Amino acid sequence: MLSTHRVFFAIELSPETKTSLLSYQDRIDIFSAAKIDAANFHITLSFLGSVSSRKVELILDQFEPFSFNDFDCKIGNPIYFNNAKTLALEVESGISQLKQLKISIEQQLKDLAHFDLGKHTFKPHISLFRQVEQPIDAIPSYKQTFRIESFCLMESTPTKRHVKYDVIKEWRLYKKKSIKEQLIGTD
Repeated sequence: MLSTHRVFFAIELSPETKTSLLSYQDRIDIFSAAKIDAANFHITLSFLGSVSSRKVELILDQFEPFSFNDFDCKIGNPIYFNNAKTLALEVESGISQLKQLKISIEQQLKDLAHFDLGKHTFKPHISLFRQVEQPIDAIPSYKQTFRIESFCLMESTPTKRHVKYDVIKEWRLYKKKSIKEQLIGTD
């Protein structure tokens, strides 16, 4: 039997950003909701679903880094996803860059492994709670800006208590050098 992995491309947050989000999460009291572990805070770019080990290896071996400038991302207002029963913080700025990064990743995946990723609405966010039965009033606002310098392929693994997300591989964002910069260098 072929083994499969639930994988997705995402922005892995820095330890400092995760710590700040954890402090914010601890200020919110939602009865019976499940807190998402700080280690799992991320921004999903493209969910691939259950993928064979062979396709994961193909991605790891052949997915090519591409030129994309790093950028700032700002998160803020709480948002409730009714279908998923999830409370999250929405991305307020950096959305156009995240969308373009998602498009670049998905185009390469289509060319590389013929992934059919569907047409889901992309609403970048960081999930904080699951199993939230109804929207919560009077949640304090939260504002934080951080730099996006890389993206990664992550795996979702169920455990007895929750789901664990592990980085499989990370790709750094970089600005493509002009021919002049390549020839004479820059500091």
